[in-house]
Amino acid sequence: CADVCVACPDLSHCGGGGASCVGACGGQSPGGCWCDEACAGFGDCCADVCVACPDLSHCGGGGGYCAGNCGGQVGGCFCDEECEKFGDCCPGVCDDCPKLSHCGGGGASCVGFCGGNAGACWCDESCCSFGDCCADKFAACGGCMP
Repeated sequence: CADVCVACPDLSHCGGGGASCVGACGGQSPGGCWCDEACAGFGDCCADVCVACPDLSHCGGGGGYCAGNCGGQVGGCFCDEECEKFGDCCPGVCDDCPKLSHCGGGGASCVGFCGGNAGACWCDESCCSFGDCCADKFAACGGCMP
């Protein structure tokens, strides 16, 4: 059943041995793993974090993993143009980053991509040399160094 880790947190696949978020939401579990908003970014969440603490944003209880991290990495998953190709996108990446090309946004804007690739164009210093900057590169990220 879906709530097996809430009912039986000592099962090995639920973290077992105190490594459970049951009763530890918002902080550190007795087993040392974490049950808070920051654990996804640090990659130190307990295995049952989203079962025991469904209200955390990275568990779907608010902004997703990628909220404010478009173009970057959150824990072991990515919120960028390449994640679909590599199969390592964070859950809800297209909800939080709709401008990514694989999310239907065309990826033609540097908003959220300064210093990197925005899909069809670039938002880094090298784009000035290669001539492949996004149209809004200068407005979104500033000019290129001479």
